[in-house]
Amino acid sequence: MKKISWFVNAFIITLTVVLVGGFALSLTPYLALNDPLHPLIGEETPELVYPSIENGAAIDLNFDNGQELSYVHFFASWCGRCVMEHDDLMAISDALRDKVHMIGIASQDRPSGTKSMLDAHSNPFETIIADRSAHITNSWKVKGIPSSFIVSPTGQICSSYVGVIGHKDIIGDYDDWIEECK
Repeated sequence: MKKISWFVNAFIITLTVVLVGGFALSLTPYLALNDPLHPLIGEETPELVYPSIENGAAIDLNFDNGQELSYVHFFASWCGRCVMEHDDLMAISDALRDKVHMIGIASQDRPSGTKSMLDAHSNPFETIIADRSAHITNSWKVKGIPSSFIVSPTGQICSSYVGVIGHKDIIGDYDDWIEECK
């Protein structure tokens, strides 16, 4: 009888910890973590030619333009957190339009889904790239959707963020990006 009671108590405690932990995580929708240990920090961008979301034609993204930082954002229309952060992306785009080239990479998404999402919520990106097979996502070693990378004017990855971003944090980090990308 005591063995069964111990097992029931252990089960109830474990279940409580799992449920409380899961609930706590669900209350933190704006969980963007700067990932300074990402394996591509300090490296050149993995690829420079991508298919356009509009017509599939190749887009050559020459990050080595010496002129502006690039904000590369991996997202998908099927990703609830991506839709949730969309207003923040619009605020980033509006605030940094003349300073940062905004690039959206639709990961494992149908072009029609991506277009519908952007039509419904506005488009913060200057360039939108289709990545249906996740080849680009994998080559950039993306750890989760949504994810963002800051790329220097010389094509070097300076920063990486995993998770939902907040526009105040990102806009506030702009000066830090300039330092990191030197």
